[in-house]
Amino acid sequence: MFQKQPLWYRADDLLMEISQARAGKASVRVQAISDYGESRTVAVPYDRFSLRVQTCSALFLDDLGIRKPSEAVYQTLFDLLEWRKGKPLIIITNKVISDLAKMYDDRIVDRLTAGTVVKFEGKSRRKKRPK
Repeated sequence: MFQKQPLWYRADDLLMEISQARAGKASVRVQAISDYGESRTVAVPYDRFSLRVQTCSALFLDDLGIRKPSEAVYQTLFDLLEWRKGKPLIIITNKVISDLAKMYDDRIVDRLTAGTVVKFEGKSRRKKRPK
């Protein structure tokens, strides 16, 4: 059973929140957006949140690989990839696969590349252009 709405998170924020909750924090802080587009941060119990991540129609993780992961964050990513096996998971990163392999390892990269990988090439729009 899937929930109707997909979820979108910055990868580092989500992985850190889940790993901290596993280490004893009672809840996970998440951005909640109302039907009117208003955003607020709410605390959700870890077990309810992990079920939501496992059952949502699609999970989007933006900017994976910004920082070298701690052991707890690495394990959280590994588990998250297992939770979403066979379910829509869209991961956005500006890292190439070899960089992700150095940052994580082959186990994570195997899971990241098990589905469809789409590579967009072109100049970065984030870099400042000379005036």
